[in-house]
Amino acid sequence: MSTSTQSIARPFANTPHGMSFQVPIQSFIDYALPPLRHDLDPEKIIKKMADTGTGSSRRPITLQDRWRGFPVDPASARGEASTVFRRMEDVVCAIVKASRPNSEDVQVQPCVFRNNPTSVFSSLDHKTDTFPDAYWQLDTERSWSTIAVSGEYKKSESESDQEDNVIKVTSSMHNCLRRDPCRRSTLGFTIENTTMRLWYCDRSEIVCSEPFNFIIDRKWLVHFCLSVAYAEPHDLGWDPTMQQTEHGRYDISVHSPDGTTVVYRTLELLSRSGVETLKGRGTRVWKVVRVEHGVESGTPMVLKDTWVDPDRESEGAVLEKLRDAKRKPDLQRFVDRTFLSREWDGDVFLDRTCSVLDCTRIFGSGAVISNRQELLSRFGDASGTTAPPTQPRHASDCKIHYRIVFRGVCKPIITETSVVKIFRALAQITIALQLMHVVGWVHRDVSTGNILLAEDGTARLTDLEYARLLGQGDECRLGTTKFMAVEVDEQEYLFPQERLPSRDSSNQNRPLALSEEASSRDVPLKSPSKEHSSAEYKPPDFHYNPLHDLESLWWVAVHFLFTKEAIDNLKERSKEPGAGVSEEQRLYADKFFTNRNGRGSAMLLSHAFAKAVKALHPSLRGAGAILEDIRQKIVASYREAESDLSSIEHAQCGDDLHTVMRNLLLDVAESSSLKNIHLRSLRPSTSARAPDQPSQALDDEIDEADPLWKLLGMEKQQLRSQDTYKNLDEAPVEQLVAPATHATKTGRRKAKSSSNAVRMRPYLPRKAKIAAKPLVKV
Repeated sequence: MSTSTQSIARPFANTPHGMSFQVPIQSFIDYALPPLRHDLDPEKIIKKMADTGTGSSRRPITLQDRWRGFPVDPASARGEASTVFRRMEDVVCAIVKASRPNSEDVQVQPCVFRNNPTSVFSSLDHKTDTFPDAYWQLDTERSWSTIAVSGEYKKSESESDQEDNVIKVTSSMHNCLRRDPCRRSTLGFTIENTTMRLWYCDRSEIVCSEPFNFIIDRKWLVHFCLSVAYAEPHDLGWDPTMQQTEHGRYDISVHSPDGTTVVYRTLELLSRSGVETLKGRGTRVWKVVRVEHGVESGTPMVLKDTWVDPDRESEGAVLEKLRDAKRKPDLQRFVDRTFLSREWDGDVFLDRTCSVLDCTRIFGSGAVISNRQELLSRFGDASGTTAPPTQPRHASDCKIHYRIVFRGVCKPIITETSVVKIFRALAQITIALQLMHVVGWVHRDVSTGNILLAEDGTARLTDLEYARLLGQGDECRLGTTKFMAVEVDEQEYLFPQERLPSRDSSNQNRPLALSEEASSRDVPLKSPSKEHSSAEYKPPDFHYNPLHDLESLWWVAVHFLFTKEAIDNLKERSKEPGAGVSEEQRLYADKFFTNRNGRGSAMLLSHAFAKAVKALHPSLRGAGAILEDIRQKIVASYREAESDLSSIEHAQCGDDLHTVMRNLLLDVAESSSLKNIHLRSLRPSTSARAPDQPSQALDDEIDEADPLWKLLGMEKQQLRSQDTYKNLDEAPVEQLVAPATHATKTGRRKAKSSSNAVRMRPYLPRKAKIAAKPLVKV
C-alpha cells in the first residue's frame, strides 16, 4: 500500500480494556485479516450468488439486491435481535458454498460460523463467561479456546447500542486471550442495524475498521467471511509453538538460532495475573519439565511466557548483568539465594529457522519481522511521517513474544498464608534490592507478583525487564499501581525542606495537596522562597531512585496486613470468613489501594497510618506498629536525600535503609505471637454496603474533577465491586510523563460528536454512572 493511500488511525472508543483505534476498511483487511486464498475473488462470488439458479427463491442475493433473510433492515424487522439476526448464519453458509468450484463439493473448513442460541443482548447482563451473540469456531464443541471470531448484534444503531456492542465484543475478545494460553491475537465483529465493523486485538492494541453496510457493501462481508472460513489456526491468532496435549497440558516448543528445538511440557500453572488486562504483558508462569522424544525427563523448572517492549533489555540479559556485577564478597554470596538462575531465554519465533519473529501487529507494514533490530528500525522519529500509519508510533507501542526458563521451582508469595514466612521473605527481598542498588540498578516494579518463594523457603525477586541503571532510560510513571511509591505516582519530589511550586500551576486541587496543617506532616512546610515563587522557576526533573523500590516493598507489607483476614490456626480455623474483620479495616484497604489521596496521606501525614493500624486484627497491630516505624524511617531518608534537590545523589539514596528495614521486618517474622497466625483473602462485606455503593472513605477524599484522577482510570469502580479481592495481583502500568489534561466537572473528557466515534470519555459501567455523578452543594 502506498503512503498516499494510508490513513492515520483515529481514536474510536475508550473500551473497558483501553482505547481502540479505527482504520480504513482496506487497511484492516490488508493487515488484520488472514490472507485470502488466491483462487477466491469476492466480486466473482457475489455475482455467482446473484445469478444462482433459475428461480429467485434460490438466490442468496434477491432481485431487490439484498441478502436473502434480510428483506428489510434489522431495525425495521419484527422480533428480537436473536430472531432477526438468526438468518446471518444462512448468509455466511451461502457465501462459503458459492466459493466452491462445484456447489456439490464438500470441502473441509477449519472454521465454521454459528449463532449463539443463548445469547445475551445487553452488557448489563453480560457476565464474564457469557459467550458472544455469534462466533466462528474451530471445533463443534463451543469453548473460549475454540472461538476464533466473536460477534455482537444490535437491531438499532443508537449511541447506547454502539457502546453496548463495544463493551461486549472487547470483553469477548479479552476472554479468548485470557482463557486460552495459545492465543496471540483474535478477531471480532459488531453489527448495529446494517452498520458493521470488524475488530482485531492483541497484547498492544485494539483496532476496528471503518463502518460499512453489510447489506449493500457486500464485498467487505464476503472477503471477511472467506478469509476466516479457510484460514489456518496460526493465521487466526493461535500460537504454532504451543500445542495442547490430551491431558490438558501444553507442549511449548523453543526454537534456537542454531536450529535446535527444545520442548517443555507444563505440569502446573503457577501464575496468570498478567492476563487479567487485555493490553499488556499477558504473563503466564508454569512449572515445566523437558520433553525428549515424547518422554518427560530432567528436573522441573519454571517457564515464563510474556510479551515485552522491544526497546528494553530482556529479563535474561538484565539478570546476567546483575549476577555478574562486582560487589563486596559479603554481599555477592547472596546472589544465588535472591535471584533466579536462567536456563534459557529468548524471543519467540514462529518457524524453525527463526526468521519470523512473533510480535504484535504493525498496521501499515506488511513485511515479515525477523528480529528485534529490524522491528526497532521501523520506528524512527516518533513525530515524523515515517512511523506506521496507525496506533503504534513508538517502539514501546509494540510487543514481542518472549520466554525465559529458570532452574528450580518457586511459587508466588501471594499464595503463602503464614505471617511469619511472608515477613521473613520480605526481609530477604531487602537483600535483593540492596544487591541491585549497590551496583547502580533499580527494579521499578516491586509487587506481590514479582516476589517468589523457593522450595527451601527463601525469597526470589523476579520480573527484571523494567529494571535499569540509574540515569539511563526515559522517566515514566511505571509500576504496579497498588505498590507504586507516592513520588513516582506524582512524578514529583514531595519531601524537600522547602515546598516547591507544582509543575502544573493551574491545577490547584491535586490529590496530594492534603488539607492538613503543616504541623501534622512528617515534612515541615515552609513558605516558598522568592526564587521558588518566581514564574520563571522550573522544578527539578524527577528521577527514580532506590528509595522508591524500598517504599514499594513497604506497600507490599501493608497490602498483606490490610487486604487479608488474620486467623489463629489453633483457635479460629473454623471461623466464618470475614467474621473477624472490622469495617474500618475494609475501608482502609479501599483507601490505601484504590485511592491516591489515601496512599498519599498514609505516607505523608505523621499519624494517618498509625491510626489505621488500630483497625487491624489485634494479633497484627504489633506488626502494623513496626511498619509505622519503617514508614517514619523511609520519610526521614526522603527528607535527607531531598534536602538539596540541586545536588541530590540518587545513587546514595537509602544506603543504610536496607539493613534497618530488614531488621524490622525480621522482628515481625520472629514474633512468637504471630507463630500460629495465618492470612486468608478478605471478602467484601455484604452487610456494610451494596457492591456498587461507594465507600465513604473514598468519597471523602476523591475529587473526580481533578485531571490527575484520570491516571487511575477505571480502578476505583473495579475495586469496589464484588471482585475487589478476587484478582490477587495486577499487571504493571507504564505511563509516560505528560501534562495533565483538563476535565469537566464530572471528570469525563468531552469530545465533539462524530458518527464514527462511540465515546471519548473514560469508560464507566452503567450501574456505576449514578455513583460517579458529583454531589451538588446547597
